[in-house]
Amino acid sequence: MALSLSVAFAFMSCKQESADQDHDMHDATEEMHEMAADEYEMMDDHYEAEQVSLNDGERWVVNEEMKPFVAEGEKLVAEYRGDYKKLAEDLTVQNNQLIKSCTMEGTSHDELHKWLHPHLEMVKELGDMDNQEAADKQVNEIKKSYQVYHEYFQ
Repeated sequence: MALSLSVAFAFMSCKQESADQDHDMHDATEEMHEMAADEYEMMDDHYEAEQVSLNDGERWVVNEEMKPFVAEGEKLVAEYRGDYKKLAEDLTVQNNQLIKSCTMEGTSHDELHKWLHPHLEMVKELGDMDNQEAADKQVNEIKKSYQVYHEYFQ
């Protein structure tokens, strides 16, 4: 009996330590996400304020893995027939894949972000809209965003 109580107590103690560790890890993870969100907001503000520039008069080279997601986003916009909520969802999927596939570094990466952050915001705003006329105008702005992409990136 004493042995089984000891085992039960040890098990409960380990379980509590594990729960405490899980709670601590959860808190640390939440803190990291908050810091990342704050940093993203700062970066977003920074990039929105800056105009994309060329690379000594030439377009910046984008890594090949990213190009299909830009092309698919453009295709979705070109095929848009009024369901702006669906378009915003589909563009968000493409943008997330674009971000995940990025291996760019340095100035070209920084310049891409000057285009990308406002583009992401346009797509987010489209998804938040509740007016067809305003959404159609926003879709036109997203089309223009893709045109800007091609002016500065290859």
